[in-house]
Amino acid sequence: MLCLIVGMPDVSASAPFVPELYDAVSAYKDTQPVKLPKPDKSVYESLDDEYAYPPGFMPFPLDVVINKDKRRLSLVTRHGDEVARFPVCSSRNRGQKRRKDDCKTPEGTFEIIGIYNSTDWTYKDTGQKAYGPFFVHLYTAPFFGIGIHGTNAPYSVPGRSSHGCIRMHNESIRRVYKILSKDSRVTILSDTVQDVVEGEGIRIDTEKTVRKRLRPTAKKKTPQQIAMREFH
Repeated sequence: MLCLIVGMPDVSASAPFVPELYDAVSAYKDTQPVKLPKPDKSVYESLDDEYAYPPGFMPFPLDVVINKDKRRLSLVTRHGDEVARFPVCSSRNRGQKRRKDDCKTPEGTFEIIGIYNSTDWTYKDTGQKAYGPFFVHLYTAPFFGIGIHGTNAPYSVPGRSSHGCIRMHNESIRRVYKILSKDSRVTILSDTVQDVVEGEGIRIDTEKTVRKRLRPTAKKKTPQQIAMREFH
């Protein structure tokens, strides 16, 4: 390898002293791992990003998986191991979010825009502080304002009564807030049963219609079979 560097075909004990080769070997021996500078805390505080990691750190972010059917939020590793589980309240209507104010929780994998102190946030014009201590804002374009947050109605968790966000008990969102990072991903699983508004050209699926569709049906008789039955 070093012969290729200095352009020599061979190196042996009887070879003459070559300054270029000596310099190459010396440089190789002195090679050290790259040392990253010590993070400047003031620089990262100025980013107004409480959960950002400075260069030189190797975080192992946990991801979030939300099962609307089971009313459950899980913290999982990138290997799929579940490390924590919390009850949640998701949207009152089932299925993928299609338009504003349809009271559905978006389905898919989303990035975290930010985590905010929502202690004093109020819901619309009600004056009610409905978001608990923290709000995990998700990027769910073209819809905005969807996130994971606490609640002033702990009795609604677990359940299906939100307008689209994911509610948690306040003590649960405090724990999640400390664990999530800017690299965490949030996956919201699809409902196994879909509620679809009539008039959209899509079949309406409810638990009743799904059971009916899966129920075995009798084989339709041909006119000849009907005639033979009447003859007998």
